Formats: sequence, structure tokens, C-alpha cells
Amino acid sequence: MGKGRGRTVVLLMILAALFFSAARADVISLPVDLTGGLPPKEEGFLSATEYRDESIHVRVEETSVGVCKCYIAYVRIEDPSQLRTLPAKSFDRDRVAPVLSMIRRANAVMTISGDYFSFQKHKGSYLVRQGVLYLSRPADTRDVLIIDRKGDFYIEKAPAKGKPVPVENIERHPGIVNTFNFGPGLVVDGVKWDNPYNPGYCSASKKTRRVALCQVERGKLEYVCVCCDGVETYGGGLTLEEFADFVFSLGVENAYNLDGGNSAAFFLGEKQFNHVYGGTRELSDIIYFASAASD
Repeated sequence: MGKGRGRTVVLLMILAALFFSAARADVISLPVDLTGGLPPKEEGFLSATEYRDESIHVRVEETSVGVCKCYIAYVRIEDPSQLRTLPAKSFDRDRVAPVLSMIRRANAVMTISGDYFSFQKHKGSYLVRQGVLYLSRPADTRDVLIIDRKGDFYIEKAPAKGKPVPVENIERHPGIVNTFNFGPGLVVDGVKWDNPYNPGYCSASKKTRRVALCQVERGKLEYVCVCCDGVETYGGGLTLEEFADFVFSLGVENAYNLDGGNSAAFFLGEKQFNHVYGGTRELSDIIYFASAASD
């Protein structure tokens, strides 16, 4: 390679580094607390099914399983802090609030229902939210989703019927930011759900609305939110096994079942995609993706 060509290559590499550095400088790390994200940009809503800014891209697709409508949100973020959770009041109080009010407080871009923590904690839970430990008593027969500071998912499976996940199995994961205690894990390390000791888990045999949160692959800030609709004209929802089959078909590495039924929520901005007769009930908590674009 000639000297002139070599200098050109080096210059292009420097310019590329400066470009990506400048682009990254527009994205901040959000505080790990109960404050919301940065306000979404009005121009970021490219359509009713897509949002994009320097820090986040969300694209919603509609599909079906048989006659049941399903919604899939493909989410890519630039910083792990953009995957967040918010309570109706606080994580040490049993309160509920309308979903839209929480979306507005959080400045949420993409929102789904959480795990109804205020109910779970009375049954037992290992509850960490936004980096704070509230409870350390896992419930019997409940899989636990762990999200760490890198935004990676780990699902600890309950070892047997009537047995909780051992606390040490949860605490071996460093840097826990959030845990969820609804479940079950629909896909765990690439393997589809199999829970022979508790077939009644989450009304498993009932066709109903269901919601899942998935990570495509550890080490990548790429996620999938999934919701099957439950309006009778759309097929009345899915059984847990049908839902697990559908989520597994999306090729995600880890997927976790969340609060559904009349609590199912699936929003891009303030637009709700799923249908609940009379509206989604007030919730104790939401999971959401926020913007971290500083300009």
C-alpha cells in the first residue's frame, strides 16, 4: 500500500470514529432510579407503528396465530438504562394507576404490563426494581427473570413443584437492576418452556391475553415485546403452550411471561394496540423502553 493511500485510509478511520463518537454523545445513560426517560421526540414517531431517534428504534408488527391477533414490537436501544420499570406509586406500596398516567410520567416510548408486583409480593418474590432490593423471598414454583446492568436477561427456573428458586441462584448474578416474579420463562437459554410440575401455571390451559418480554441475544441491546390479543372476535387469546410456541418461533434467546388477561398492555407512545373490553385495568407497575437522546 502506498503512503498516500495509507494516509487516506487512516483519515477515513479517524473520521468514522469521530462520527460515531459524536452520534453516541447524543445518547446519555439514564439514572437507575424511578425517574422517567427523556421525552420522546414528536418527529420520532415515524408512523403509528414505528418510533426512531438517536437512542432507540421500535417497530411494531401485527400477525396472527390461527384466528388470534398478535402484536410484536422489535426494540433496539443504545444504553441498557433505557429498559426500565415504574410503579403506580412506589415499590413498597400496594397501589394501582391507569396505564396512560404511568406512560406519561415515564416518558415511555414502548410500554407493556409488568408482573403485578403488589400481588406477587404477598405470595413471595425476590423483588429488585431499578437497582433497589425490596424483598428477598422467592415464591414457590415461580421462575424469576433477572435483568442486569448490561441489559442482559437470565431466567432462574423453579427447581420443582412447591419449591422456590434458591436465593443464592439469583444473587450469583452481579449487577441486578430488575427482577420479575410472574413467569414462567417461555424460552430459557434458547430452550422452549417446559413446566411439567405445574400445568396450571398462569391459567396455562385457558385461552387468554398474554404478554412477554424477550431478549434476542445476551450482549445485544435488542429486545422483543409480544402480546396476543384476547377479544373473542380475534380468537380469545392463546393457551400458555400456544403462546410459548409462538414466542419461541421468533428466535429469541430468553423470553418471560408477564401479567396478562385484563391487565395486558401493549403501547407505542400513547397508542394501545391490544384490545381489552372496558380498557386495561389499572396496574401496579409497567415495563417500558425510554428515549435517552439528549437533543
